[in-house]
Amino acid sequence: GHHPCFPTYRTIYSIGPSPAGRGPLAMGYDRDEYRTKQPQDFISMLYPELRKEFKDCAVLDVGCGRGAVSLSIAPYAKSVLGIDIDEGNIGLCRERAEAMGLANVRFIKLSAFDLRPVERYDVVILSDVLEHVQEQRALLERCIDMMAPEGYI
Repeated sequence: GHHPCFPTYRTIYSIGPSPAGRGPLAMGYDRDEYRTKQPQDFISMLYPELRKEFKDCAVLDVGCGRGAVSLSIAPYAKSVLGIDIDEGNIGLCRERAEAMGLANVRFIKLSAFDLRPVERYDVVILSDVLEHVQEQRALLERCIDMMAPEGYI
């Protein structure tokens, strides 16, 4: 992918079996470390489908976990909302956001199934989430309901 804001986009990982035999994992990198250090690669994957500049985007990170994606992309986005059902994760995310001085990111303990389309998001992220959910179709439908016109999931 290529986006004029991030001309150095490159993929530095490949998918293959885990050396420990735990199934398919991205090899050669730690996912959280990669997401934290390479947000431009993550953002560039949204283009050309995303029709607005990322700096103007409201982002919803469903199942944000420890905040690797939310915190790394927040400096480039208009706003980020991370949700997760694990209260410990949410507390850690809030601490990290405060330590990083990020005022445009919020974290809420909430299930995606409890989301209501009060706000609409230009980008909805489900990173490492679907494989943990039994009702995948319902989750995707809820996320689509949360999207702004011409949004991207």
